[in-house]
Amino acid sequence: MTAKDNVRVVTGLALAMVMNLAGCRDASPPPAGETMAPREPSSRPLILCLGTSLTAGLGLDPEQAYPALLQARVDEAGLPPEVAFLPTLESGYRSDVRGLGGSGLWQLCASTARRYGLVVTPRRDDRLNPHLATKAAIRYLQDLYERYGDWPLALAAYNAGEGRVDRALRLSPGATFWDLAERGRLPPVTCAYVPKLLGLARVAHPDDCDDDPIDDDAPESF
Repeated sequence: MTAKDNVRVVTGLALAMVMNLAGCRDASPPPAGETMAPREPSSRPLILCLGTSLTAGLGLDPEQAYPALLQARVDEAGLPPEVAFLPTLESGYRSDVRGLGGSGLWQLCASTARRYGLVVTPRRDDRLNPHLATKAAIRYLQDLYERYGDWPLALAAYNAGEGRVDRALRLSPGATFWDLAERGRLPPVTCAYVPKLLGLARVAHPDDCDDDPIDDDAPESF
């Protein structure tokens, strides 16, 4: 199976996972061999559908639609709208999640969190504060884009770390994220990371996929 095939399969799985997570029952993943866009998208934007079912886990009033507020923060910062879906992949929109390498809504590692002004000690961990963590994550993503000049590579670095992406680019100078994925230069989980994010965006914004800074150089079959 080629990297392009993996992109199609992973995206279909991502759509199914997110629709199930959000409680959206009016869309389903496409059969094998068909386009990844849902045949009958939800009548509500996915970001609001997610907000209704997931804000309770954050201790917020469901009417606040927390993910929609997060989308507003991303828009204000001038980042692509897909960035607002990163917490879906990282933590399922739960601010109390502690992983092997990161914690909080955005699963920031301790060293990165401290680099962007967050306090991480045994007594206090600002990564668990969704507002502080969001500010830090947005600044980190802005710096990654400034470093690589390319959103897929910036997102790959967010997932795997700058060192992994830098090493991959040294082996394949001038390569795009999709080139690195095709050549196996990045970890499998990172190769799946950007396609998953694009899959979420195609559900949330099915009419905006032709003018997107993240998938400009994606394979035509994606």
